[in-house]
Amino acid sequence: MVIYLDDQQVQLGGEDLAAVLGAAKQQLADSSRIVVEVVVDGKPLTDDELESQIHRAVGSGELRLYTANPNDLVRSTLALLLDQLGKTRQYQSDAAERLQRDERNEAMSLISQAMDAWLQIQQAVSYSISMTDIDIETMDVDGLLGKVLIDQLINQLKSLRDMVELGDSVALADALAYEWPQIAGRWQKLLLKIIEQVD
Repeated sequence: MVIYLDDQQVQLGGEDLAAVLGAAKQQLADSSRIVVEVVVDGKPLTDDELESQIHRAVGSGELRLYTANPNDLVRSTLALLLDQLGKTRQYQSDAAERLQRDERNEAMSLISQAMDAWLQIQQAVSYSISMTDIDIETMDVDGLLGKVLIDQLINQLKSLRDMVELGDSVALADALAYEWPQIAGRWQKLLLKIIEQVD
């Protein structure tokens, strides 16, 4: 298999994709870069595809590995998350208004979008922390540690889901209108603090 690392042909030993990626990691050890994209025969692999093919034998064909600086990647990811957080706050605000007007179907669609976005935000933050040396354990946001905020978000999303399943429109509207803006505000501060530490 012909292997390229950032468009430069390289020799990386290994029987399977996992071994080749391990060899690439060793080669990149002194450069502060990591592999962020794997392209096999012109097709970029998704995370799920990479996981399912990680022990696939390396044969003929072409493998391209693209790298990035983890701090640059985290910075750009968190900047996108800040934008997504703004949209998520709007989804929740609009959903609260629609529930108050008894427009339940429209509200549920917005709540679903907001919950999906929150899960993506939480996962991206956890991934970003794992890629850097940021100490989320001691990061303080409004008197709460960053790790606590992350753990709390999962419980708050479960509570929101329970209200949806119970069909409690009044409690749901109140939570979206009065509790979630504060949660979003804390998360905005958390994202900004992480960006500041990455810089």
